[in-house]
Amino acid sequence: MARRISVVNQKGGVGKTTTAVNLGVALAMRGFRVLLVDYDPQANASNFLGLVARLEHPRLFTAADLTLGLGRFQPLTDVLLPGLDLVPATDVLASVESRHGPNGSRLLKRALDRVAHRYDFILADCAPTLGMLAVNAMVACPGARPRAARAREHTRCATDARNRRVAEAHRESGSPSARRTRHVPEGDGGHGSQRL
Repeated sequence: MARRISVVNQKGGVGKTTTAVNLGVALAMRGFRVLLVDYDPQANASNFLGLVARLEHPRLFTAADLTLGLGRFQPLTDVLLPGLDLVPATDVLASVESRHGPNGSRLLKRALDRVAHRYDFILADCAPTLGMLAVNAMVACPGARPRAARAREHTRCATDARNRRVAEAHRESGSPSARRTRHVPEGDGGHGSQRL
């Protein structure tokens, strides 16, 4: 069964598409079968992969078709390299949001459940919004972790480590004021090294 990951953030320009596409390529390079679902009506992942001209083809199987269960599952196969398949997006995907009924948050999940056995990983690249499309992607691909939370966590850890090193260097210098300095992690209400 495929591991499912959605790349979600309500802010644009934070690297969602870059993360989703590069992760998909890296996994395919390691021999995994990857399905990338472009779940953004702006079709950023599809454009990123150089498929602009193909998005106008009348028989193209799109993320809207996948979500609504229209037609036979036909992703673009071996995009860029063997092992990376893509379900591209078009602006039609925006109309899917208005068609959601009471169980609308599970439409993509149901569709992906039928094809998950073909893949090791399924990645969903989402639009910069937290509307029903993003909810659908997070329900279908629950391995989501907002990029901003990871960035804050990484920054906090890096800041704590830097403050610890500064405090230790200050103590080792033998300065009389160094004996009155201790490190308080930022997550504990402190702001790094503080004077006592």
